Amino acid sequence: MQQSGTVPLYSFYNYKTGDYFYSTHKGEEKSGYSARGVAGFVFPKATCGGVPLYRLYNKRKRIHYFTTSASEKAMAVRSGYKKEGVVGYMFPKT
Repeated sequence: MQQSGTVPLYSFYNYKTGDYFYSTHKGEEKSGYSARGVAGFVFPKATCGGVPLYRLYNKRKRIHYFTTSASEKAMAVRSGYKKEGVVGYMFPKT
Protein backbone atom coordinates (compact mmCIF):
# COMPACT_ATOMS: atom_id res chain seq x y z
CA MET A 1 0.00 0.00 0.00
CA GLN A 2 1.34 3.41 -0.94
CA GLN A 3 2.07 5.77 1.94
CA SER A 4 1.71 9.54 1.79
CA GLY A 5 4.75 11.24 0.24
CA THR A 6 5.99 8.17 -1.67
CA VAL A 7 6.27 7.59 -5.40
CA PRO A 8 6.09 4.32 -7.38
CA LEU A 9 9.29 2.34 -7.91
CA TYR A 10 8.95 0.82 -11.37
CA SER A 11 10.54 -2.52 -12.25
CA PHE A 12 12.04 -3.37 -15.65
CA TYR A 13 13.54 -6.67 -16.77
CA ASN A 14 15.98 -7.59 -19.52
CA TYR A 15 15.20 -11.13 -20.68
CA LYS A 16 18.47 -11.36 -22.59
CA THR A 17 20.77 -10.53 -19.65
CA GLY A 18 18.51 -11.52 -16.74
CA ASP A 19 18.98 -8.05 -15.24
CA TYR A 20 16.40 -6.12 -13.24
CA PHE A 21 16.35 -2.33 -13.31
CA TYR A 22 14.35 -0.10 -10.96
CA SER A 23 13.45 3.55 -11.39
CA THR A 24 10.97 6.11 -10.10
CA HIS A 25 10.61 7.36 -13.68
CA LYS A 26 8.22 5.21 -15.69
CA GLY A 27 9.69 6.60 -18.93
CA GLU A 28 13.28 5.72 -17.98
CA GLU A 29 12.90 2.27 -19.49
CA LYS A 30 16.20 1.33 -21.10
CA SER A 31 16.71 -0.40 -24.43
CA GLY A 32 16.17 -4.14 -24.09
CA TYR A 33 14.19 -3.86 -20.84
CA SER A 34 10.50 -4.65 -20.50
CA ALA A 35 8.25 -2.92 -17.97
CA ARG A 36 7.17 -5.20 -15.12
CA GLY A 37 4.96 -2.79 -13.17
CA VAL A 38 5.30 -1.21 -9.74
CA ALA A 39 7.71 -3.05 -7.43
CA GLY A 40 6.97 -0.86 -4.42
CA PHE A 41 7.14 2.73 -3.24
CA VAL A 42 9.98 5.00 -2.14
CA PHE A 43 10.33 8.54 -0.89
CA PRO A 44 11.74 10.88 -3.57
CA LYS A 45 13.69 13.07 -1.09
CA ALA A 46 15.90 12.49 1.94
CA THR A 47 13.56 14.59 4.07
CA CYS A 48 11.66 11.42 5.07
CA GLY A 49 14.49 10.35 7.39
CA GLY A 50 15.06 7.12 5.46
CA VAL A 51 18.20 5.70 3.89
CA PRO A 52 19.18 6.07 0.22
CA LEU A 53 18.63 3.25 -2.24
CA TYR A 54 21.77 3.33 -4.40
CA ARG A 55 21.77 2.16 -8.03
CA LEU A 56 24.98 0.91 -9.64
CA TYR A 57 25.75 -0.70 -12.98
CA ASN A 58 28.50 -3.03 -14.18
CA LYS A 59 28.91 -2.48 -17.92
CA ARG A 60 31.09 -5.56 -18.41
CA LYS A 61 28.61 -7.88 -16.66
CA ARG A 62 25.62 -5.88 -17.95
CA ILE A 63 23.84 -5.99 -14.59
CA HIS A 64 22.56 -3.48 -12.04
CA TYR A 65 23.12 -3.62 -8.31
CA PHE A 66 20.90 -1.96 -5.69
CA THR A 67 21.71 -1.47 -2.02
CA THR A 68 20.93 0.75 0.96
CA SER A 69 24.37 0.08 2.45
CA ALA A 70 27.12 2.66 1.88
CA SER A 71 29.78 0.00 2.54
CA GLU A 72 28.23 -2.40 0.00
CA LYS A 73 28.06 0.47 -2.50
CA ALA A 74 31.79 1.17 -1.98
CA MET A 75 32.63 -2.53 -2.35
CA ALA A 76 30.62 -2.72 -5.60
CA VAL A 77 32.46 0.33 -6.98
CA ARG A 78 35.80 -1.33 -6.18
CA SER A 79 34.53 -4.40 -8.05
CA GLY A 80 33.82 -2.48 -11.26
CA TYR A 81 30.34 -1.05 -10.77
CA LYS A 82 29.65 2.57 -11.67
CA LYS A 83 27.40 4.71 -9.48
CA GLU A 84 24.13 5.73 -11.14
CA GLY A 85 22.83 7.74 -8.20
CA VAL A 86 20.08 7.38 -5.64
CA VAL A 87 16.76 5.90 -6.79
CA GLY A 88 14.86 7.07 -3.73
CA TYR A 89 14.80 6.78 0.04
CA MET A 90 13.30 4.07 2.20
CA PHE A 91 13.15 2.89 5.76
CA PRO A 92 15.33 -0.14 6.45
CA LYS A 93 13.55 -3.32 7.45
CA THR A 94 13.91 -3.95 11.17
